[in-house]
Amino acid sequence: MFRKKDRGNEFTIFFATDVHGSNVCFKKFIGAAKFYEADVLVLGGDVTGKMVVPIARQADGSHLTSFAGKEVRLTTADQVSDFERRIGDMGFYAHVVSEEEFQKLREQPEEQERLFHSLIEARLEQWIDYARPRLSDQGVKCFAAPGNVD
Repeated sequence: MFRKKDRGNEFTIFFATDVHGSNVCFKKFIGAAKFYEADVLVLGGDVTGKMVVPIARQADGSHLTSFAGKEVRLTTADQVSDFERRIGDMGFYAHVVSEEEFQKLREQPEEQERLFHSLIEARLEQWIDYARPRLSDQGVKCFAAPGNVD
């Protein structure tokens, strides 16, 4: 009654785009392989996120950041972790630094760019580590074009 239907020679490609660094969107993309019984996944662009959200450690042990035009003070490690997760789910790159490091970064555009690229690379490595066991168990290939068009 609940058997998998015979697909014969059918070959299924699942195509998506515009995940923009979102952990949630990427995990849904990987989950689509099983749901749609895809043989190949293609992530066709706009893979990376658009900005770094610095979280500056303060002398009193709290962390200060700004997001969506509002200042946010995080007072516990759990709050910092939760904020980092939410930022990643939205497609941004949270980065914890000291207040001194934050002030230096503000004045060094080339260092901001280097940090941004290193966080993109780290996110892509996390995604590969997430996808590899899930897709290899299903025999699914995945291809991606990681750039942003805007």
